[in-house]
Amino acid sequence: CCSVGGAICEAFDCNAGLDKFETGWSIEKKGWCCKNKNLGCGKMPGSNVVYDCRAGFDKWEQGWSQAKKQYCCEKEGKSCDPWDCTGASGNHAGWLVEKKAWCCDNKQVACLTTSVIDYDCNAGKANWEQGWSAGKKEYCCGTEGHTFCDPFDCDLGVPQGWSEPKRAFCCSMRSKGCVTTGGPVTFDCHAGLDNWKNG
Repeated sequence: CCSVGGAICEAFDCNAGLDKFETGWSIEKKGWCCKNKNLGCGKMPGSNVVYDCRAGFDKWEQGWSQAKKQYCCEKEGKSCDPWDCTGASGNHAGWLVEKKAWCCDNKQVACLTTSVIDYDCNAGKANWEQGWSAGKKEYCCGTEGHTFCDPFDCDLGVPQGWSEPKRAFCCSMRSKGCVTTGGPVTFDCHAGLDNWKNG
């Protein structure tokens, strides 16, 4: 809805649950709302504790307690994300799938390679619509142009009986069923009715 409907989309609704933010919000929401909306920045559990947010920052994801992450996020805007997408000098092989997905979606880090991947377009083609990934659909249906990916079977039925969307697709994509300038072809079902068996 954000990109299509023009709605303003934000990572979190900072007014939802604001009265119970200290115990009801995730560390990510607290950090984002404090940093971006100046909401949820109030007293933290263990507020008499002051953390050094520079100490161990290079390993905050695994090395810091939740309390330190929350403190440093709210006070210095550090460790607000659920994952550290900057570490490991580009070695993402040991990352969890969830971390890779989040870092790719939010930081454009650890994304799958953009080089062409050869997919086996015959594997799983009976259930291609539900079973294939977006990448495989794009490769097999778009790049390779396999007709089994078409939304309509342009070899099935007669064009006069096709729906308008099927006719438009088959005409533009497969050059089949196109309406001539003289209009669609019609049949006289009564012509030759008395000799229909022979011919």
